[in-house]
Amino acid sequence: WGNGSSNVYTGIVLRGLNSHDSGNIDVTLTETIPDRTIGTWVEGLSIHIYPDNAHERDWGPLWLYDCRSAGARCCTVLHGDDGISTYYEPGYKVYHNIIHGQDSFAMRLEGMDNLWEIAYNHTSRNNYGYRLYAPYSSGGRGFHSNTTDANNYALNLVHMSWNPMAIYKCKFTGHRYGLNGEFTDAGLSYCEIRSASGFPQPYNDATTRGTSQDGQYRGGNMFQGTGRVLEVNEMNFEVDHVRKYGYRWEAFYDNDEGAWRFFRRYDSSENPGYLDTIYVPANTTLRYSAEVKLDPDFSGTYPRLGIVDITVSNRTTALASGESSGDHRFTGVRKQADYTSAAATDYEEKQLTYGPYEWPSMVMAGVYSSSSNAAEGFWIKNQIARLDERYNSVSIHHKNIMQTGDTVKKADSFTARKTRIGGRLK
Repeated sequence: WGNGSSNVYTGIVLRGLNSHDSGNIDVTLTETIPDRTIGTWVEGLSIHIYPDNAHERDWGPLWLYDCRSAGARCCTVLHGDDGISTYYEPGYKVYHNIIHGQDSFAMRLEGMDNLWEIAYNHTSRNNYGYRLYAPYSSGGRGFHSNTTDANNYALNLVHMSWNPMAIYKCKFTGHRYGLNGEFTDAGLSYCEIRSASGFPQPYNDATTRGTSQDGQYRGGNMFQGTGRVLEVNEMNFEVDHVRKYGYRWEAFYDNDEGAWRFFRRYDSSENPGYLDTIYVPANTTLRYSAEVKLDPDFSGTYPRLGIVDITVSNRTTALASGESSGDHRFTGVRKQADYTSAAATDYEEKQLTYGPYEWPSMVMAGVYSSSSNAAEGFWIKNQIARLDERYNSVSIHHKNIMQTGDTVKKADSFTARKTRIGGRLK
């Protein structure tokens, strides 16, 4: 215990398995007083760490370290680095705490496993409101009923398996840079998400100019990413409102247009994109198309349709300025086509053909924007992928992540449609 700059002595650390014998306590245990034969708890602590020295210490001021089934409840932690932290044991429980002014994560919740629960906490004025990493199990009561306000980032969600309700019934408000999902397919449900006042608020308002969303650089950059997104279901507690957050973009489904309304970061460029991930077998041609309509007040750089071989060329910076030849497996392939002024009045379709090549590849394909001056945004629909040869096994479809929820079609042209009139397939 202490407030020095040593990584060992700063803050409070609980470690090890602490248990009690339920036969030696002075009350009769019922459902009113839940009891387990293992685990301990910390309750009612107020911890003020001095930021001039101790904030550099990771994993604390209050750290549950290898402390199975431990709990922290009704504590207040101020001005440290990671607020309340957990570390790789099952059964952690963190309830009814207030965390303020942390240099890094208000709560650094790592290694969550088996019967864990994070609930009824409030954090504010930190770099991140919460960091959640549950690599082993999404079981238990999970992450719910938490609030946070006035942080740089509201949430850091890391390497979690697919679970559309990993984050449930929470409020993330007043943030500067939004949500950061690091290589995760997990999602949020029944959550309120709002930027700080004074920054763009592109909710169901198609007239908003841009977004302040930042996100994970290698999660959705057209030339560095893998196309992963965070999806929010029942956004802002509205029934059937689905919203997606990627690297420097967010989008909602516009029912009137039958298309995704895409907003990009308004104050910084890079190449955010609404991307599909598609496996293309060797000696197979991919034909990819999408339609775009620009915002009525659009005045910036036109968006592009692109295809990038993510196995090589999206990490080869020497090719960043344009298309590559694709004549060698280790050269990689990039294709792109610019939308034009025709998209100002109606949906404009662009088409790209990839392959065939003698090697298989995984590609990202979709609509992306290269400049922050395109903050007015646009609508995207009919993102369609067509392969001229069928996959040998239906299981190969699981390698594809189509934003539309559709599957890769079998077609040898951009217009071909195949209809089976009758009979039996053999």
